[in-house]
Formats: sequence, structure tokens, C-alpha cells
Amino acid sequence: MSNKKEQIDKRNISFWNTDSPLTSRRVSIILNSPKDSKKLADAVRALRHNEHSTIKLSKETKNRIDAEAEKLKSA
Repeated sequence: MSNKKEQIDKRNISFWNTDSPLTSRRVSIILNSPKDSKKLADAVRALRHNEHSTIKLSKETKNRIDAEAEKLKSA
């Protein structure tokens, strides 16, 4: 056995650079909208403080999510 320490390969993983998606496609669409991503962040913060919270997505974001769902159905 060698005295060298075994090195573990480390992957560079970040929100923007990863092999597998860290978010669902739906959340990714929401995060691409500045207004809706703020609403989502506020809702998550409220839930962490045990407050009830819901978000209402903008019409454009909802349409993009619906279009993505249709693509998945037809695939």
C-alpha cells in the first residue's frame, strides 16, 4: 500500500453548473421570471417561519408551464 492519500474526485456543482438538474422544469421556468422568482422566494421564506403562503404566477409563466406540460404529454 502506498503512503499517498487517496484523492477523491470532486465535481464542481453549483446551481448553474451540474450534470443533473437541481430543480424541476416547472421551478426552472418560474426562476426565469424575475417577478415570479421573487414570489417563490417569499413563499419559501414564509413557510420556513410556519406561515401559510401561496403564490399566484404571472400569466406568461403559467402559459410557459402549460406549454411544457403539453410537450411532455405528446412525447
